Amino acid sequence: NGYYITGYDIIVRVMEKEFKLNATLLMYIVNLIILLIGAYFFDFEIFIYSSISFVSFMLVLDKVILGIDSNKSFYIITTKPKQIKKFILDDLKHGVTELKGHGAYSDDEKYILFVSIPTRDYYKLRDGLNKLDKDAFFVVSSSYEVGGGK
Repeated sequence: NGYYITGYDIIVRVMEKEFKLNATLLMYIVNLIILLIGAYFFDFEIFIYSSISFVSFMLVLDKVILGIDSNKSFYIITTKPKQIKKFILDDLKHGVTELKGHGAYSDDEKYILFVSIPTRDYYKLRDGLNKLDKDAFFVVSSSYEVGGGK
């Protein structure tokens, strides 16, 4: 898959499949456990420096993975638009636009939902889509500026 896997990555991947949580959250949890174990065996000052280093690393990693821009735009092609619209409107509290489409290969009627959300809600929307419609196809792009509407 193009990158090297270390022992730490294997733990996160196994937990990701077992507990159905996203990898970033699991990386936080595994690192926190390692830091707490280190605090028990080593000096408290080392624990503080390690914690600061860990938080800095995770903030930079989030920016590298998700990008620096503050918004993400999702195009979601689904056969379950009502459930996904309800989730976006009620749970995430964001507006959504519904477009009607037509599958060129399948010749089926499709629904395309468009939503622009703050980057902080990216994982909530992605994980919600995976729960509500495992067959949904979505494309995410960076939005450098979002304006108008509510």
